[in-house]
Amino acid sequence: LLTGKGMLPWLSASARTIRFVAPVLTFPLGAAAEVWAVCVALSQLTGLLRAVSLLALLNNVLGGVAVYPSLVKKAQEALRPPKPSSKRKAEEGVQFPKNHEGRRSTVDAAKAVWAAAAYAIDSSLAEHIERERQWRNNYATHVLSVVEASAASSDAALRVAEAGMQSIYDTFEFVRSGAAQTLEDAMASPSKDSRLHSSVVAGLGGTPGDIAVPYAGQQLTGDDLLAQLACWEELGCAEPACIKAIAEAAVSSQSMSDLRGRCFICLGATSAIGPLRTLLRQGATVIAVSRGKPETWRAMIEDALGTPGTLILPTRAEMSGEAAVEDLAAAAGCDLLSEFPEIAAWLKDAVRAFAPSSPVTVGVYTYLDGDQHVKVSIACDAIIKELCKALGPATLSLAYIETPSLAYVIPKAAHAASSVKYQNSPLLLRCLPANSRTPVVGADGFERFVHNGLLNLQGPNYALAKTMQLWRAILARCCDGRTVSINIAPMTRTASMVKVSKTNPNANMVALGLNAMTHVPPLIVLEAETVSVCMALLLIHDVQSPDALSNPTNQKALSRHPWELASLQAFHGGSFRVGIAMQIAQYVGVPFALLFGARASPTPHGK
Repeated sequence: LLTGKGMLPWLSASARTIRFVAPVLTFPLGAAAEVWAVCVALSQLTGLLRAVSLLALLNNVLGGVAVYPSLVKKAQEALRPPKPSSKRKAEEGVQFPKNHEGRRSTVDAAKAVWAAAAYAIDSSLAEHIERERQWRNNYATHVLSVVEASAASSDAALRVAEAGMQSIYDTFEFVRSGAAQTLEDAMASPSKDSRLHSSVVAGLGGTPGDIAVPYAGQQLTGDDLLAQLACWEELGCAEPACIKAIAEAAVSSQSMSDLRGRCFICLGATSAIGPLRTLLRQGATVIAVSRGKPETWRAMIEDALGTPGTLILPTRAEMSGEAAVEDLAAAAGCDLLSEFPEIAAWLKDAVRAFAPSSPVTVGVYTYLDGDQHVKVSIACDAIIKELCKALGPATLSLAYIETPSLAYVIPKAAHAASSVKYQNSPLLLRCLPANSRTPVVGADGFERFVHNGLLNLQGPNYALAKTMQLWRAILARCCDGRTVSINIAPMTRTASMVKVSKTNPNANMVALGLNAMTHVPPLIVLEAETVSVCMALLLIHDVQSPDALSNPTNQKALSRHPWELASLQAFHGGSFRVGIAMQIAQYVGVPFALLFGARASPTPHGK
């Protein structure tokens, strides 16, 4: 109340200072008092109450040590004099819509999209979303409700997806030189002055070879890879269909992994878990889209030269075929947020020039912090819509890498395994919420199982950005008849997740949470290079195998609920099959993570 609008500036500033400085004193006093109270009472407690008290004691000591530095940091920031005001950065590119106050509010925009999606099947659910006053804290409850409503039937899922995507295109804007326009109008009028050119890097690396998966200090191929895959499946880190697909692409079929004659467009080509390097090593033509960072492009170009693949990159000016690597790297790059109309036009030209008769797959591998993630996901979707207009279902397929930190309709076997894991857990863990939820009974009488993987720490922007990708995937697969590869990747240690920045201040907490999860079997957290190759293998299987779930001609897959397109072949890292709820699992292992760091990666000989 004291820090709200309408207060005198000096009073508001003083209240804010007190708010952040006071806990530096009160927190240790309160925690110490609780520890003292537990110690005094411990001799008189028995059974479960004693166990809970010991857990509270451990939580106060270790949790206090973990949290106190951040309290001190916030107090220091509150005591610093305010920075001089600077001019607000001019709006440019994809923008959130303005609310009734004329502000571009991420909260109001997100609520509007989720409400529009819900209105397609349940007006009361939509109205509940619209009435929410604490969206940042409570968004996960509403997102889960929308997914559960979508699980009722295939028709419900598709209606929700269509309504949600339509709301985005009806409300979000593209701003250039101060003028706002709709996304579709922007796409229809790319700037001729900002036209992109294609530069070609032809690899000199011979023929495609076997694909090795880097893991635990080794390069796994053949029987060693099959043994590791079996280990992951036995532990419950991935679904059986995922293990089968990776094995088929890496070991069983060399012809499947030969990508000569195929073209891949990588939006967000420099993603740490993206497939670019593997695709080039297997002989593919890869059209790369990423921002202009010369050092990054230089590394990409040098990698491409050592492969049998061909790299096509966007440049600001026409470059000669004899251009040096440094010159190409300096000229390469484009910005999805502010140049998606020009990028779409360039991609259509590049496909016509370099892959006129090849099957083409466009994949989304972008990640940015905060609201930028929503914006770049929308830019990528606008490009995909434009490419779909130019290339038919037989030519263009789509690809996505999804996160386990969403709500999904999951296989019955995964739900059952989670229930068994919970029932066999120690008594103390069975006092915590279970991961397995009550099934949703659809209009057709079938039970469907919704998994809640939403983690509040990642925030509502992340949930919207990743869900819109899933919406586009099921619409393209079920309504347009396109092959769609959409695979869930396990929790991964990437710089974008664990590196502190202005837009990602929770990175240290995320890093601690990742380490903590490794102490709650079957959860695993993998390194980026391992995930990158595994996701590439799943992509190769999905676009090459006629029996893949991604293939619209697969009659078995057509009978599934649309959301299962992502979950049946998921490499979820154990999140579908862990016993306790994911929202709790990230904290249960914190004391062990603080003491021992991350648990060692599971191997066939050391599970």
